[in-house]
Amino acid sequence: MAPDVAPALVVPDATDPDLLGRVTLVIPTFRRPDRARRALRFWAGRGVRVLMLDGSDRPLDLPAEAAADPGLTYLHRPEPLAQRFAFAVGAVQTEFVSLCGDDDFLLPGALAASARFLDHSPDYVACGGQALGFDRGPLGGLRAFQRYPQFRGLDLHGPRPRDRAVQHFASYSPATVYALCRAEAWRAAMRIWSDKEFPVYAIGEVQFEFLMAAMGGIRRLPVLHWLRSHERVAKAHDRAKGGDASLSRALQVPEVWADPAHAALRAEITARTAAHVAAATGLSQAEAAADFEAAMAAYLAPRPKPGRLQRRLERLRLPLGLRLLQMRGQGITWAPADLAAVRMALAQR
Repeated sequence: MAPDVAPALVVPDATDPDLLGRVTLVIPTFRRPDRARRALRFWAGRGVRVLMLDGSDRPLDLPAEAAADPGLTYLHRPEPLAQRFAFAVGAVQTEFVSLCGDDDFLLPGALAASARFLDHSPDYVACGGQALGFDRGPLGGLRAFQRYPQFRGLDLHGPRPRDRAVQHFASYSPATVYALCRAEAWRAAMRIWSDKEFPVYAIGEVQFEFLMAAMGGIRRLPVLHWLRSHERVAKAHDRAKGGDASLSRALQVPEVWADPAHAALRAEITARTAAHVAAATGLSQAEAAADFEAAMAAYLAPRPKPGRLQRRLERLRLPLGLRLLQMRGQGITWAPADLAAVRMALAQR
């Protein structure tokens, strides 16, 4: 598909049951019952299927709205994140699927616009929109700031897997892991995450992003898609406290690729990634391994850093309404009902 998108394809419509009924959200959670209940209340009655996988010690007391919605499935599975992802691979039955943080909000209208785009774009495997970070100010008001400016205008649609992956990793962002994905591609990419968990921070996400880029095109539309939470949480609820090896920051990707002491670990990560890519794309394992190393070289290459003023502007926390006005001026749209629902969910304590 050409980079230009027909305007009708990107209208965020939060009331399209035919599109939203083809979407499953997989929401892992761990020791954050308040956030988990908030997420279930938000999605109840919206027509999207939800699979929440709780790795906490104790099961959640479900809110009444969630218990009454047959499309919302809550499962208490006190096991590592990789095992919960492995379960999700076999459990998802819809045409489209997305991962969603238990404290984040994906907007239904953006999910519908992404599904519509994928319906009209068979060469693409993932589609999403733009992102904002949010938290609460000293007086409790909602504040927002820019997240992932790399999403702006992102369209990876070249014919060669290596070209797409290198272009993606040269300006890396989590462009697919929280995007709407074709379920077949998502399962293939999620298997790479659940097959073996390496003790390297966020390496599963990096492998997932590489495999998605190898399988097809990736697009981020000019719609508000993702409100990423930066709210304070108690240490006991920190998602990194679950003992999952890839959530520990002790060992980082650049160290593994630069330090000869980690050569065996790097080789195993590359080999396992290549095996999954070969199975999903038809490339040979040697080609897939070479493509992965090329993408990782782009990922680790020095790149220009934004100036101090630009960084401050990006990180500036403005009242949510002001930040939305700014986004509107940049041509980014959303369904007003979606943001009203987010505000209502955040107002509930």
